[in-house]
Amino acid sequence: MNGDTSSGQGSAHRAAPTLAISASLTGTQLHLALTNQGVGEIKVLSHVAAGARIDLDWYTVTVTIGGAARELHFMGPRDHAGRVQKTLAAGASIAHDVDLDWWAKQDANGGKPLPSGTGTLVAVYQVTGEAGVWNGRLESPPVAVSW
Repeated sequence: MNGDTSSGQGSAHRAAPTLAISASLTGTQLHLALTNQGVGEIKVLSHVAAGARIDLDWYTVTVTIGGAARELHFMGPRDHAGRVQKTLAAGASIAHDVDLDWWAKQDANGGKPLPSGTGTLVAVYQVTGEAGVWNGRLESPPVAVSW
């Protein structure tokens, strides 16, 4: 016997995969990143290829300026599209750059420009009911906005 007392630390006790979201702004250009902070691989839903456009079905952004909140979605009408999954190794990330000004003016978001003023933005990545990929809800720390 080798004196090893770690017999309870087999595969049934592996740490759950950890996924994190980050958001940063340059003007109205939003940079979103999902990072695998765990030790194993995580399969995630990345985006939807909708012709020449990239849709981010699992992401939303809430912009709060002057006490008024507006939620933006990053998907539009489509008649054909392909869901893209990515496998993230430990420490790996995927990133998307989003033109908030363009998306705000789309019908799916009310067709109005972004509000002016100072406030905050919070990004959310949420996947539910999807087999074989990460499921859950992530929320970025608030990002200061000034437009």
